[in-house]
Amino acid sequence: MEDTEFDRVYDPVRLAENEVPLHAAVYHDDLYVDSGLQLDTLSRVGASHAWVTNEFEHDGLHGERVFAHLFEEALNRGDLERALRTA
Repeated sequence: MEDTEFDRVYDPVRLAENEVPLHAAVYHDDLYVDSGLQLDTLSRVGASHAWVTNEFEHDGLHGERVFAHLFEEALNRGDLERALRTA
């Protein structure tokens, strides 16, 4: 963030005002990124929802299982329906 060659990488105020639903898997026992830091970051982004699990470790989408879970959560919250109406 100290490099002035580029514009700001992110704007905390703008991120807090985000209205686009964001669903993220947070791996509680992540080997590389502290889950507390992940949850803190998500708490600062508007319309974000975390699924905290210790079933996986820093394993991306782990095949279809994680994506399917996040997709189901978005469906249950109505986020996909709202997104399709505004598209």
